[in-house]
This record gives sequence, structure tokens and C-alpha cells, in this order.
Amino acid sequence: MVNTLTQHWVEQDQDGEPEQRLRFQGQYFDVETGLHYNRFRYYDPDVGRFVSQDVVRLVGGINFYFYAANPIAFVDPWGMAPIAHQRNGKTLCIKDKFAANSPESKELKNFVDRWNKQIKNNGGSMTRRVLSSQEQKDSDEWKRKIRCQCLAGKVAGHVPDAAAGGPAVPLDWMAQFPATNGYVGGLVRHLPVGYSYDNVKLVADLANC
Repeated sequence: MVNTLTQHWVEQDQDGEPEQRLRFQGQYFDVETGLHYNRFRYYDPDVGRFVSQDVVRLVGGINFYFYAANPIAFVDPWGMAPIAHQRNGKTLCIKDKFAANSPESKELKNFVDRWNKQIKNNGGSMTRRVLSSQEQKDSDEWKRKIRCQCLAGKVAGHVPDAAAGGPAVPLDWMAQFPATNGYVGGLVRHLPVGYSYDNVKLVADLANC
């Protein structure tokens, strides 16, 4: 029995590393145009916006051209996703992105109701802020201690998030689905520091804010 060794020679590109064409989730770099292909629309990375209007119009918010409220916390793989929140003066509107009557939707409604109670207990308003190093340590320590009280599949969440104006060690908290906890946390991170509000409104459509 004879073993045959076959050698295959592959030409190596000496000019550099292979090009990586993936961009934000759902986007692919188009070499010919220099834009990011996003299925329904093209995104211009130089100006940080789409080159055409959002096909869902006002359902997606008042800005027809942006990718997402925060591309780190949110994604818009189809180029059509609505933003998570909208500010109308002192009213902070949050879009309920979950299916109607789903456990997540009901939990989000409960969270917002309790959030408004904490606003009232805080003197009638709250302000988006950045936690100090000590406050962050206190918050992390509280989460570590309270974690054991949550059922499987749930996480401990401040009501409201400390960065939304609540204390580092909360006066109220909820065992939340990771989806609702992450959703609220993501939109709070996008709020401008220093923004003060006196109520939170949960809406199915941000056009009703």
C-alpha cells in the first residue's frame, strides 16, 4: 500500500490583512459606494445617518435618518427599528417594545408605575446622573447580596435605575426578566446627564408622547 502526499500551494496576499466588512448589526460594507448596506436602506458612516428616510416614518420617532438611539445598547438590523424613548419636556416617554400582555410587557408596566411612585417620594422629580465610584461600589454590593432572593431567570433591578436619579442602594427593587432590565438600563444610559423629569409614561407608540 502506497501513501501519496499531495502538496497544494496557495498564493498569499502580501498587501495586508483580509478586509472585515461587517459593521453595525445588520450592516455590510459596500465597497463601491463606501456606504453600509442595511437591507432596506444605506447608512453613511461619515455623518452617522441613513441616506434615505425611515420607511416607518413617525412610528420610529422624529428623526427619520438615524440608526438607533444608542448603537451599543440597541440595534436596528433592518434599518427600521423605532427608538426606545422620547423626551417631552419633563415627561419621559418609554416605548413598550414587548408583545401586548406578555410577561415582559406587564413587568415593564409595573416597573414604570413603581418608578413614578419613587419620583413622587423623591420630591416630585429625578435627574439623570453619573454615579460616583463609591456609589457604584455600593450598588454592585447591593446587587450581589440581593441576587439570591431572585428566582431562576430573573435579575435584581433598582426601581428606578440609580443613574436615572435613584439612590445607589434602592428604596424599591424588582426581580426582573433580563430583557426588561436591560431594556430600561439601555435607554437610561442614553439619557443626557442632567436631564430632569417629573413623570415617566409608558406608550405603545412614541407619537403619543
